[in-house]
Amino acid sequence: MSRDGSPQTITGRPPGGGGLRALARAPGLRPALRALGWPRLRRSIRMRVALLALALGLPFIAYVAGTAVHQATIERDTAKQHSLSLAKLFAARVDDYVSDMVAALALVKQGVVASPSHTAANDAFLRRARSDLPPSVHNVGVWTLDGRNVGSLVRRDGGDAMSIASAPYFRDAIATGDLAVAGPLPSPWSRELVVVFARPIRDAAGAVAGVVTISATLTDLRWLLDLKGTAPSGTVVSILNPAGDILARNIEPERFVGTNVLGVGNVRANIARREGVDDARSADDLPRIAGFTQASRVPWHVFVGLPEDEALASARRNVSHTLAFGAVSLLLGALFAVRVGSRIAQPLRRLAHDATLLARGHLDHRTNVEGDDETGVLARTLNRLAQTVEERTRALQEKAVALEEKTKALEASTSELATITANVPVLIAYIDGDERLRFVNDYLQNVFHVAPSHVLGRKLCEITGRKVYARIEPRMREVRAGLPQTFEATFTPDGSGMVFLVACFPDYGDAQHVRGAYVVCQDITRRKHAEEALEARERFIRLIADGIPARITYIDRNGRVLFGNRRFAEYWGANASDIVGRPLADIVPETSYAQIAPELERSYAGERSRFDLVVEHGGHTQHYQVDHVPDFDAHGRVAGVFTISQDVTALRAAQARAEASEERLQRITDSIPSMVGYIDRGRRYRFNSRYYESWLGKPLPEITGQRVADVLGPETYASVRPNLDRAFEGERVDFEVDVHHAGTSRCLRGSYIPDIDATGHVVGVYTSSTDVTPMKDVERQLARLAQKDTLTGLPNRHAFNDGIAAALARSARSGTQVALMFLDVDSFKTINDTLGHAGGDDVLREFARRLQASVRPTDLVARLAGDEFVIVLEGIHTRDECRFVARKILAAMRPAFGAADASLQVTTSIGIAMGHGSATTAEALLKRADSALYAAKGHGRDTYEIAI
Repeated sequence: MSRDGSPQTITGRPPGGGGLRALARAPGLRPALRALGWPRLRRSIRMRVALLALALGLPFIAYVAGTAVHQATIERDTAKQHSLSLAKLFAARVDDYVSDMVAALALVKQGVVASPSHTAANDAFLRRARSDLPPSVHNVGVWTLDGRNVGSLVRRDGGDAMSIASAPYFRDAIATGDLAVAGPLPSPWSRELVVVFARPIRDAAGAVAGVVTISATLTDLRWLLDLKGTAPSGTVVSILNPAGDILARNIEPERFVGTNVLGVGNVRANIARREGVDDARSADDLPRIAGFTQASRVPWHVFVGLPEDEALASARRNVSHTLAFGAVSLLLGALFAVRVGSRIAQPLRRLAHDATLLARGHLDHRTNVEGDDETGVLARTLNRLAQTVEERTRALQEKAVALEEKTKALEASTSELATITANVPVLIAYIDGDERLRFVNDYLQNVFHVAPSHVLGRKLCEITGRKVYARIEPRMREVRAGLPQTFEATFTPDGSGMVFLVACFPDYGDAQHVRGAYVVCQDITRRKHAEEALEARERFIRLIADGIPARITYIDRNGRVLFGNRRFAEYWGANASDIVGRPLADIVPETSYAQIAPELERSYAGERSRFDLVVEHGGHTQHYQVDHVPDFDAHGRVAGVFTISQDVTALRAAQARAEASEERLQRITDSIPSMVGYIDRGRRYRFNSRYYESWLGKPLPEITGQRVADVLGPETYASVRPNLDRAFEGERVDFEVDVHHAGTSRCLRGSYIPDIDATGHVVGVYTSSTDVTPMKDVERQLARLAQKDTLTGLPNRHAFNDGIAAALARSARSGTQVALMFLDVDSFKTINDTLGHAGGDDVLREFARRLQASVRPTDLVARLAGDEFVIVLEGIHTRDECRFVARKILAAMRPAFGAADASLQVTTSIGIAMGHGSATTAEALLKRADSALYAAKGHGRDTYEIAI
C-alpha cells in the first residue's frame, strides 16, 4: 500500500508466488473477505514468507501426526514381541531349573536303595549329598513300590508311616518309567505349597524298584522370575501348570500362588495355543500386553504381562510432543518470516555464502557485509570467529606436530624397553610386599619351565617350593627390612642345576616403607664351572710346574715370593705353602741373594736376564742357570719377575734330570683320565698323554708328530677346528662338543690354552679333553626320573601337575572340556596284607598297563601315590564320552591279575569331574573328582561316578 492508501504497483514475479497471486485475484474473494470484516492484507515479503511457511508447515504437521500414530502402532507391536521374548527367556530358565532337578534326581538315585533295610543308609547319603543339590530343594524322599518312605533328606516325626501310593505323580513315575511333575501340592510337614519331581529307581535288571522324589517350595521359585531391569517395574511374570494353577508369580505371590486362573480372560485359549501374545486383562484386572509360551522340559506355561500404560507411555508422549512441536514450529516460522524475512534475506544469503567458504576450509576469507544492525554484528562476529579459528587451527597444527613427535619418541622408547626386557638373558621380576610376583620377563620360561602368565599373582614360596624358599627366606627378610641383597642361589631342592647370581633391591613407597623388591637373576652356571675349571687348571699347572726339573718362582716388585714350585721350596728346606708371601732375602742364603739382587733390579727395569748362580748347598758347590723374565701389566709396568733356575753343574746330569722330569710328567699326565697334549703351529701333536691311545685306539707313535686332522679324522676335526683356530689367535677356549667315535656319539669337555712366547706370538696350544659322556647320560637319566614313576613307568605327580595345567590352557583356547578321572584299586590294603608288598607292586604295574591300554595315546595317565591314579581326557564334549571310557576301564580290569605266583580279581572305583579351562583350576577339578570317587566307593566299588 502507498502512503495515500492506493494500491502499490509491484513489478516482477517473485519465485514461487504464482499460486498465492492467483488465489488473491480469485473473483469475489476480496469482497467476501471485506464483508466478513477481515482487514486488507499487504502483499509484502514478510506476508509471503509467512504464507509460504504456513503452506509448507501444514503438510509437515499432517505427516508428523501420521508418523506419530504409526510409531504408536509399532511401539505396541514391539511391546508384544518384547513380552514374548521375556516369556521365552523365563521358559528357558524354567527348563534349566528342571534340568538341575533331573540331574539331582539322577545323583540321588545312584546312591540310594529302595528297601526298608537301607533307610538309615539312605538318610545318611542324602545328608552327605546335600551340598551337591540345588539350593531350592525343600526335601528329598526315597519310596518303595508300595509308597512307603525309606529315605528322607529332612525327616520329621511321623515320616516313617507316611505313604504316597495314591499320589498321581507316584503312579505316573512308575507307569511311564520317566520323570513326573506335580504341583502345587501342600507339603505334608509344613503345609507350604510345593512342586514335586519324581523319577523311578531301577534295579540291576532294569526293573522299577522304587521312586525318588524332590520337592521345592513354590516361594523358592520366585528367583526364576527376577526381571533384572529388563522390563517396567509393574511387569507381571507367572508360571502356570496345564490346569491353570499359578505355580509362581513375581508380584503378590502370597495372594496368587496356588490360585486357578483358567477362567480369567483368554488364559484357557492361550494355554491351548502354547505360545503367542494377548491384550486381555490379567488376574489383577489391569490392562496388560502379555506374551506367553510353554517350557520344553515340563508342561508349564510362562506368562509375562507388561503394564499397558507404561509400555505405551513413550509412544503416547511422542504423539503429543510431535504435534505440539509441529504447531509451535509452524507458528514461529510464520512470525519469523513476517518480521525479518524481507529485511535480512539478502545479507543472510551473502553471509551464508561466506560461511560456506569458511566451512570448506577457506579460513583466510572474510565477509564484506556491513551495517549497524544484527546483520552487521553477525558479519563482524563471523569475521572474528574466522580469525580466531584460523589462529587456533594454526596453533593446533603446531601442537599436533609436536605431540606426534613426542608420541613417536615415547613409542620408540617403550618398544625398546619392552624388547630389551623380553630378550635379555636375565630373569627380571618385581615382587610386592606380600612376596607375590607382579612382573616377570620371558626368561622365566628358561628357569622354571613355566609361562610368565601362570605365575603372576602367586607367592614366591609357591613357585620355588618350600626347600628352596627356606634357603633364600633370610635374604628376602633382609630385603623387606630395606637392605639390598646379592647372593648366589639355585632353584632346585637338592641345590644342583643352574646357579644364579641374585640381586634384590628394595622398592620404597612415599612413606619410605618397603612396598616391594626388584629382583635380577643372572645365570652364572658357566662362570662357576669356569671357576672350578680354573682351579683344576691351576692344580694342573702346579702339577706340571712341580714336575719340571727346575726351581720356578714369581717375585713381586717388593721382592716377595708369590709362587714357588715344590723343587724351589724343598731345595731351601721349606714347604710350598710356607714360602708364599715371604721376602726372597729371608729364604735364600745371604751370599746367594747378593748375586740375585742386581739381576732383579735389571728385571724390575724391564730387562730379561740370564745369569749363573753359584750356591754352596749340602757341602757341595752347585751352578745354576737362572732366567729372569719381567711380568708387564696392562699399563706396561713391571708387576713382578718370573724366575727359572736350572742346575748346570754337569750337562749330562742336567740332561738326565730333564729326561727323568719328562718321564715323570708323562707318568703324571698318563695317570690323569683326560687327553693332555700339545699342538704346535703346524697343527701337529708334539706331546700326548697315554689316554689318547685308549680313546683313539692308536699307539702314541702314530699320534705324536702327526697332523691333528689326520689323527682325528675329517668329521671330528671339523667339530673342534673353530675352537682350535680361536686358541691359535691367542684366546683361551673352553668347549664342550659331541663327536662320533667308534660308531657311538661321545661328549668331550676340554680346554685349549695358547702357548705364547716372549715375543707375544702363539707358538702352540696346550690341550686338555675329558670324556664326560657318562656324566651327561646320568644328567639325562635324572631329568627323565624326575618326571617318571619308578614302579610303573607312568608320569608321576610332577608330570601330572604340568600336564593338567597345559590341558586346561588348551581347553580355554579351544572351547572344549577337560575330564579328570581319579581311580584307585579297590581293597588294595588287603592285597598288600595278603600278597606282601612285592605282590602289591605286581598288581600296580599290571593295573597301570591296563589303564594305558584303555585310553588314547594322547591321554595322560599318571600315578599320584600308592594305588591312586589319574587320567586326563582332552577334547571332551559330553558326559557320555566319559562314561564310555569308564566302562572300558572297568571291563579291562575284569580278567584275573597275576601277582606273586597267585591269581586274583582286581576292581577299581572311578571318580570323574569335567570342566572348562577358563572356568576351573586343576585343584578344583581334582577335588571334585576325589568327591566323585568317594561317592563311587559308597555305591559298592567297581563302578564310577560323575561329579555334578
